[in-house]
Amino acid sequence: MEPLVSIITPVYNSEKTIEQTIESVIRQNYNNWEIIIVDDGSTDRSNELIQNKIKTDERIKIYQNSKNMGPAVSRNVGLREAGGKYITFLDGDDIWLENFLSSTISLMENEGHPFVFSSYRRINEDGCSDFGNYIVPRQVSYKMLLKTNYIPCLTAVYNAEIIGKRYFDTGVPYAEDYVYWLSILKEGYIAYGQKEVLALYRIRRGSLARNKARAYKHFWSIHKHVERLPFYKRVYLMLCYMVHGLRKSYRYIFLK
Repeated sequence: MEPLVSIITPVYNSEKTIEQTIESVIRQNYNNWEIIIVDDGSTDRSNELIQNKIKTDERIKIYQNSKNMGPAVSRNVGLREAGGKYITFLDGDDIWLENFLSSTISLMENEGHPFVFSSYRRINEDGCSDFGNYIVPRQVSYKMLLKTNYIPCLTAVYNAEIIGKRYFDTGVPYAEDYVYWLSILKEGYIAYGQKEVLALYRIRRGSLARNKARAYKHFWSIHKHVERLPFYKRVYLMLCYMVHGLRKSYRYIFLK
């Protein structure tokens, strides 16, 4: 029998995209999954649309925060309810291609990798513009991850039976997924990358991915206050981060 995959999906005012996100999970050619949606105080029709989907598939579950509490808290709510061998995350505006789960879980089961992530294609908010593919490296260690966040949240999958079910640090109000991956790889685990493009990442106007000044500030703060690295190392890593950022997202700056 296929092992259960728990998909954690925080949602906040995602009425324009949440149905596409859920449909991308339903269309997977891997069947043993549960999608745990956490509505983070949405004020639009997100909850109504999700409830309609629940009526058609019992693998879809929803939990609601009493108010907007942010993605880290919402993901932790989902993690507490997750019962799968494998844990993965899919935000309410992103999309998986049909073979995402089958390709990833097959690799993890056959080769024993406890942590796998994949390449993705970048699209705009409307999903009608293609801004190229982000191709991930073959593997990432903690030392390598310190230079930049190579691991896309929407394609990361880890084996909770080996690594343990991990919770997000809610004391870091930014780049929470980066801190999450660092905490795992710091223990010596290696994340293995699939070159194949298996997901679509939606670039939103005003997102951290496009606000470079804010991203640099957060990167520096994480290395100073969370990883507690010395000044000279933070300077070196910042230079690495800036170079990687230019290579990865130079096409973002032309978005209007």
